[in-house]
Amino acid sequence: MYQYKTKPYQHQRDALNKGALSKNYAYFMEMGTGKTKVIIDNVAYLYQHKEIKEVIVIAP
Repeated sequence: MYQYKTKPYQHQRDALNKGALSKNYAYFMEMGTGKTKVIIDNVAYLYQHKEIKEVIVIAP
């Protein structure tokens, strides 16, 4: 089980759970709702479970 460093809000946990059910998923969330935290938690979970080895982040 993945241990969060910072406890997510319920809507962030819901988004992470929905994303975990799909191989490809996009987080279309409003500004200020914590997309970055959700993505970091998602990447950490996948890395911990050896589903990914690396990540490329492209941001403006």
